[in-house]
Amino acid sequence: KSVVEGKTICMINIGYCKEMEALKKYVSNLKEVCQTFDAGIVAFQQNTILITPKGVDVLRESQNTDDNNQGMSVQ
Repeated sequence: KSVVEGKTICMINIGYCKEMEALKKYVSNLKEVCQTFDAGIVAFQQNTILITPKGVDVLRESQNTDDNNQGMSVQ
């Protein structure tokens, strides 16, 4: 609810899910919810998903023009 209201950025550790089919379904459901509410969803590191509210942009490494800034930044 707080992500939808634009108050929270959510980090989810998916590393504890050992069943690949369950994990795929879980991530698919998260993507659908994010599309419904115009939220952003980004996978980073090996086991983490970041969900951002509408209006918060995540710059990925390939989108970033500053060579000194590696990884991702949230704006």
